Amino acid sequence: MNDWYKLGSPTMNSSKWKLQCYNGSVITTIGECLVTIEYDKQKFQLPVIVVNDANSCLLGLQWIYNMKLDLNRILYGINYQPAMVHKINNGSNLQLILDKYNNVLNSELGHCTKVQAHIQLKTDAVPKFFKSRSLPFAYLDGIKTEIERNVNAGIIERVDTSAWAAPIVPVKKPNGKIRICGDFKVTVNPQIWIDQHPIPSIDELFTRLNNGIKFSKLDLSDAYLQIELDDSSKQLVVINTPLGLFRYNRLPFGIASAPAIFQRVIDQVIAGIPNTVAYLDDILITGRTEDEHLQALDQVLGKLAEFGFTCNPEKCMFLQDEVSYLGYVIDKYGKRPDKTRVDAIINMPAPKNIKELEAFIGKVNYYGSFISNFSTKCQVLNRLRQANVKWDWNNQCQAAFTNLLQEIANATTLVHFDGKLPVVLATDASEYGIGAVLMHRYEDGTERPIAHASKTLTTTERNYSQVEKEAFSIIYGVKKFHQYLAGRIFDLNTDHRPLLTIFNPTKPLPVATANRLQRWAMFLMTYSYNIHFKPTQAHANADALSRLPVGDDNSFSDDDSVQIKYIQTELMEQWPLDADEIATATKNDKTLQIVHRFIRTQWPNTSLKNPDLLPYFNHRYTLSEINGCLLRDTQVIIPQTLQRRVINMLHRNHLGPVKMKQLARSHCWWPKIDKDINEISKSCDICSQLQPIPKQEYKSWEEPERVWSRVHMDFAGPIWGSKWLIVIDAKSKFPIVIDMENNTTAGNLSQVLDKIIDWFGPPEVLVSDNGPPFNSYEMVQFYKKYGINHITTAPYHPASNGLAERFVRSFKEAVMKEQQMGQTNKQTALRNILRTYRWTPHTSTGMCPANMMLQHSIRTEFDLMKPTKTIKSSQETKFNMGQLVWRLKHNLNKRPQWLPGIITKQISSMLYEVQSTDGQTYKHHQNQLRHRYSSNNDSSETDSLPDDLIQTTSKSTITSTAQPSHRTSPRYPSRIRRPPVRFTPTH
Repeated sequence: MNDWYKLGSPTMNSSKWKLQCYNGSVITTIGECLVTIEYDKQKFQLPVIVVNDANSCLLGLQWIYNMKLDLNRILYGINYQPAMVHKINNGSNLQLILDKYNNVLNSELGHCTKVQAHIQLKTDAVPKFFKSRSLPFAYLDGIKTEIERNVNAGIIERVDTSAWAAPIVPVKKPNGKIRICGDFKVTVNPQIWIDQHPIPSIDELFTRLNNGIKFSKLDLSDAYLQIELDDSSKQLVVINTPLGLFRYNRLPFGIASAPAIFQRVIDQVIAGIPNTVAYLDDILITGRTEDEHLQALDQVLGKLAEFGFTCNPEKCMFLQDEVSYLGYVIDKYGKRPDKTRVDAIINMPAPKNIKELEAFIGKVNYYGSFISNFSTKCQVLNRLRQANVKWDWNNQCQAAFTNLLQEIANATTLVHFDGKLPVVLATDASEYGIGAVLMHRYEDGTERPIAHASKTLTTTERNYSQVEKEAFSIIYGVKKFHQYLAGRIFDLNTDHRPLLTIFNPTKPLPVATANRLQRWAMFLMTYSYNIHFKPTQAHANADALSRLPVGDDNSFSDDDSVQIKYIQTELMEQWPLDADEIATATKNDKTLQIVHRFIRTQWPNTSLKNPDLLPYFNHRYTLSEINGCLLRDTQVIIPQTLQRRVINMLHRNHLGPVKMKQLARSHCWWPKIDKDINEISKSCDICSQLQPIPKQEYKSWEEPERVWSRVHMDFAGPIWGSKWLIVIDAKSKFPIVIDMENNTTAGNLSQVLDKIIDWFGPPEVLVSDNGPPFNSYEMVQFYKKYGINHITTAPYHPASNGLAERFVRSFKEAVMKEQQMGQTNKQTALRNILRTYRWTPHTSTGMCPANMMLQHSIRTEFDLMKPTKTIKSSQETKFNMGQLVWRLKHNLNKRPQWLPGIITKQISSMLYEVQSTDGQTYKHHQNQLRHRYSSNNDSSETDSLPDDLIQTTSKSTITSTAQPSHRTSPRYPSRIRRPPVRFTPTH
């Protein structure tokens, strides 16, 4: 407590930590505060836990790790160095293993005897031969020495001639020696099939190190050169040196396939060995206990000996508390940046050009997963990297650069992934970036980061709405950490409440959801998660990453598999929806089943408390049920699971909200359908992009009394490479569109109009603009021929022919929508456009143009949704199996005859199969049969039947359905008719 006063009594908050002494007694905490300290010319912000005790202060692990304190040097003045192989205690179990495999741990070049490397040429490969390059004279002696060493080791051998030859690139090592490398990028690399064996990712490797206590690292000497080439591949890797031609017998550095080939071999070496990972020639071994560790080490060294590999003992480390691996320091707590690598970044000078800035950002990106709170001025550096931005390194850029260096220096430790602990994914989005943090939640409720990820949004992605950006951050985080999340339940935290509904795994997707969000929601269906809302102040990690992204994440893309799944679903939703499918979905809809029960029984007298039932209660007097489907008047009520599909059907041709509502009101209904239509229209990119600017309204033409009495005509185009003739009826708004194929002459126009007149007859009035084909001499004669009154509008005033002009505009938009939806056949597109327009109720008439024009209702795909009401026959079946009947036989040019027969089969409700007396069977309608009550006359024909019976029956078969054979009482009392009293003279 006294030390807290010495610090100036900084603001103290309650502490979540529970402290305990080594003897088990509890240390009472008073609070916690955040202090800024300076050490080794660096500033840090670290927590201080205040306790009510007068003892000395304790330095916690968080301070030690963040300040990179070397306690051996501070406390004892000892410079700690990793133990070398020769310093290991000979009596230890480790030394026994090392002695056992001393043939592996030596400086000689190994020779893999299990496999040979093969370089696969492309079929059209052409040999390339380059002469030796002019090299510095100071390098020649070193080059000669290196070539002789390689020849003696069997790495290369001299050849006299070769079709292939690559120049060499000498590289001077820190010890002054020369390494020679073939410049194969000018000869072999462009002409070979590159091996596709995957190189493991850093995250994949470190995940397998979880629960490791100590670590051992093996480094293979000249790793690639330990693998021999097959004979055909040796001919391709020839180098041209000042000493002549030499070909490689071993796999050389610089071959494009070399990393994948070596990784495949090393994966075979460590296959099946637990707690072991390998990245090319660096092998890392760990274990939960020392025995488990040594057992894995023994297996790895045994496999290396079996394959013939050797390791460089000076670079190997064994049973260390921490090791440097791939630029990171690994220990049992997790991973952190390697101080030697970080120092190289911290000591970098400020960039002087875009190339140096790209190099700096690239180095920062490598350790980006450690940084949870970048400076807000990081975006300033990203802007300098954009195209067409002038280089201007100002004070803001320098401040951002300095802050990034500080962030790298203060990078915290990331914990190892543990599959047994709960996993949390937190995501967030800002105006220009998205971020994600993967964390473990521990038993005390604390969350520690496993990895961080961020991405700068592209220009297109910045145009997303905020809800789409927030959703995109979730998709980015899930894909980025797929290996950690797939196949397990995880918590998904977001600070955007609308996503709780859209991405909720237990609720149906809202109907009016934008296509992009629908696609992402379907992608998330493959994961098991619980989504939670966390306010921004509790969401700091992801929020900071989204606001301060380092740059573009090139490893991330909106995967094609999501598109494929979405396209498959979209194609399924284009299939017609029939009444059977609606009935099935209605049966599974809990709300509609309650409504169905009320329809069949009785609705409550008062309003219902359930808000989901209220819309149905308000329309209860118009609701009915047919064959499992619920109807509101004649509109089919669509269950919730099918509402989005019907919305997509209504929206398929992008009619706009008004026409979509008109179309829907003719066929279907559900609560808030108008709202859903408005929302999908607003969220549709195609509709939004092509929505016209509202124009001033003009005085309309008078409404004609009859269809096809006044028609309007105009040309549209060029559209889709053609000129189109537009003819539209003023009364019904029925459009006709003809592809003129860019031939708009008067002769062609008159021929097209002749065909239209063949269909509908000549109109009384034809309205057009003053275009040359319309008012030409030939067309004037055409109008006179058919008695058509041709009216032309005022010059340069297209609004006077507004009906045609409006349809031209609608036609252009519809064509563009068809093209954006991928339609390539213009005739198919035309058919889709005309069908939709003609079959959709027009806003001005309230009726479908086709219905008004043709004077009957057009049958469309939406009529399939309406169930057919079954009408039960009012009469029972008249005849039974085995019943005796008279059957009517019609004879050509003769009177019909009644012949005896017996019913053998009922084919349908009105059709029977009858067997005659001669054994033949005949089909007869019910009206052609009569009851036969006696079989006495079975063998005789019925010519003796009264003519009136034959005539009456024959007539009934034509004019009516079957009538009863017996006489019935009159429906009403017959009137008593009295004859008139007539005058009769007496004389």
